[in-house]
Amino acid sequence: MRSLRLASGISLVLAACIGAEDKALTDAEHRVKAADLSEEDARSVNFVKRVVEGYRDFKAARIAGYSVQYPQGCVQTSAGSQGLHFGNPALLDGKAEMNRPELLMFEPQMDGSMALVGVDYVIPFEHWKRKDPPQLIGRRFMRNDDLQAWTLHIWTHRENPEGLFALYNPHVSCGSAANVPEAAAQ
Repeated sequence: MRSLRLASGISLVLAACIGAEDKALTDAEHRVKAADLSEEDARSVNFVKRVVEGYRDFKAARIAGYSVQYPQGCVQTSAGSQGLHFGNPALLDGKAEMNRPELLMFEPQMDGSMALVGVDYVIPFEHWKRKDPPQLIGRRFMRNDDLQAWTLHIWTHRENPEGLFALYNPHVSCGSAANVPEAAAQ
């Protein structure tokens, strides 16, 4: 019995170490600064920025199909924010295409308007049957068990000192979320 508990304990420690190693690798590849990108990756990020440039106008984003808030509410942590996410359900097809981000991230402004801060590529677990996570621009998507999806953020319109692909941005806030008209936030 004691050897069984010891073996179980060793397995848990190994799993935690492997998980921590994977997280460290993922964090490192997502915390890259724009200035440290390869030329090819920098071109790709600039392409994504140009693709979504027209969606700086929130109304244009809504007309283009980015009309479903997912997840609900403004995402804020002590590490920073992701803002409000608006998804285009037609793009949740299990493909990661640079010219078709599934979600746009907006920061609520004091005047009730929305400022585009970045994109979020999303592949639901049900659409991804491979063992390895999806990749785009040389970065592995992060596993998000709460959303049951693989996700990859790119801070296209707001500099992020934590990195271009980091999960949260300390330069984005949910402080003005209450100022967004209810119709816009749904």
